Amino acid sequence: MPALLSHYRPDFPIYAFTENRDIQRRLALYHGITALYMNFSQDAEETFEKWVTLAVPAPWQAPCQQ
Repeated sequence: MPALLSHYRPDFPIYAFTENRDIQRRLALYHGITALYMNFSQDAEETFEKWVTLAVPAPWQAPCQQ
């Protein structure tokens, strides 16, 4: 799905989370996709909390410092 979205070159960032390093590297080649590796947990709420800490930068961070 992120690769399909990238085809249309949107003005907003596309975040893709995966547990597979090969898929992360492959997605990083597409325009506008930020591919992040993370271990998913069995609890959806815990996985979402991890996602928030990775995807939402702190106010003092520039986007490239993540």
